[in-house]
Amino acid sequence: MKFRRRFTQSGIFVFIIIFTISLFVSLGANTVQTLYENTAQFNQLISSKAIGFNVNQSEKISGDQLMDVIKSKKDICLIKDQIFYSIYTGKAIFFNYDMNMQVPIISGRFLNKNDFSENEPLIVIGKDMKDEIVVKNGEEFINYNNEMYKVVGVMGYSNRASILDNTFFIKLDSFLSKYKELQIINSSWLVDGRTNDTEALFDELNKDLNNKNKVTLSKLEVDRSQSSISNALSNRKFTIITIIVTILVIGLNIVNITYNYVANKRKEIGIKKSLGGTNFIIAIEIICEFEIISLIAFLLSQIVYFTIIRFGTLSQVFGSNVYFLSGVLTLVVVIIITFIISLIPIRRTLKIDISDAMKGR
Repeated sequence: MKFRRRFTQSGIFVFIIIFTISLFVSLGANTVQTLYENTAQFNQLISSKAIGFNVNQSEKISGDQLMDVIKSKKDICLIKDQIFYSIYTGKAIFFNYDMNMQVPIISGRFLNKNDFSENEPLIVIGKDMKDEIVVKNGEEFINYNNEMYKVVGVMGYSNRASILDNTFFIKLDSFLSKYKELQIINSSWLVDGRTNDTEALFDELNKDLNNKNKVTLSKLEVDRSQSSISNALSNRKFTIITIIVTILVIGLNIVNITYNYVANKRKEIGIKKSLGGTNFIIAIEIICEFEIISLIAFLLSQIVYFTIIRFGTLSQVFGSNVYFLSGVLTLVVVIIITFIISLIPIRRTLKIDISDAMKGR
């Protein structure tokens, strides 16, 4: 009853602020983790050494001619980015070595190197594309660019959304066979390989295309992010500044709130001092009481956080998966900030004279 009275009279504002901070940190951590997971999933074919390029004089070379040069290379991966089917975005890919793909699959499988030794058009689709499937003779197809691509796998999660739901991957050789001139589709390409020297692979590819087809390649910057938010997060300077500003704002608020909260306990502190209580014991009692309020606020914020993520309609903003890491990070932040920042006003309050404290001044 005594604690409930203190909580109601002096700690309610502290509770509200800690609850808000906890919810903000949880949703923020969840959003960041979702963005990084989505980017990693969509860019699994792109390593840190991948090279982006454009094909110059692309009117001089057909899709089949490009594939002839590509297939002559060992341990190579080529990706045609930014291809579209209705509202869906995809990639046309080719690779001739084993790749350790960690793509979440609901049914079927992802493409493998053996698929590129055959002429059959194949596609892997996100689960939101299932309505576009055409069934023929018991097999599923997607009609892309007047070519029937056999569906070999459906990507995504059965119980939550992901960036892969609206994407697709098709065989690059099947895609390029429709184009007599690359100029029609020439935009961004990516080359990668099992070798650690992608620069040498790119130079060799550039040389062969120039010798055989009189075309050259020009490098482009590789864009590995999938949104303006994730692009900002990948900027280390932006991330550091954001973290510093956030910590300062949170710290200043908690210092002000905690000081007022502890100042209201001056009379109680004076009584405890007069009865022989040491500054250390009094400070520990105040910190523990503060931490209890913070812990209750944290637990309630996690219930709201879980409800928003699992049952809310903002999965495109915060993601649709509850991450254990978000809860742990929030708890650590709340405990550390509450402890460190509360030491400042507590130290000032404990310096007051006993007689002044007894009078509540």
